[in-house]
Amino acid sequence: GNRDTDTVERSLREIRFTRGSILPALGAEHAFVIPGEVRAPEYGICLQAESAATIPATLRPWRPGDRVTLRYSRGPRKVAEVLDRLHIVGTARKNWPVVESDGKIVWMRGAEVEAPGLRFTAQLLIESDL
Repeated sequence: GNRDTDTVERSLREIRFTRGSILPALGAEHAFVIPGEVRAPEYGICLQAESAATIPATLRPWRPGDRVTLRYSRGPRKVAEVLDRLHIVGTARKNWPVVESDGKIVWMRGAEVEAPGLRFTAQLLIESDL
């Protein structure tokens, strides 16, 4: 392989080895409707969302300044701080996926987000699914 661009990333649930030629595209945004499903190979997930009401949403990488309210916490905190607590660094951090709906972060990989009435299920996509 090309040693300059090969990467190995480890998150809470997966270890991913990426060949230099297929590094994830940064910044991809997927608009979708809840209830519904969005496939996002660049994040390695297929995300199913359930809700009684129909609401528009966007799966995207987090941005500096994003805030999220975690379940069991007193108020919103910066996504950057949550990523620090999860020890997420490097390319994985830049491209960490969140779902935004109505100006609020309602889902974030690896965290339990306070989002009344919404349920998310993420399935990991493996190379053969892509």
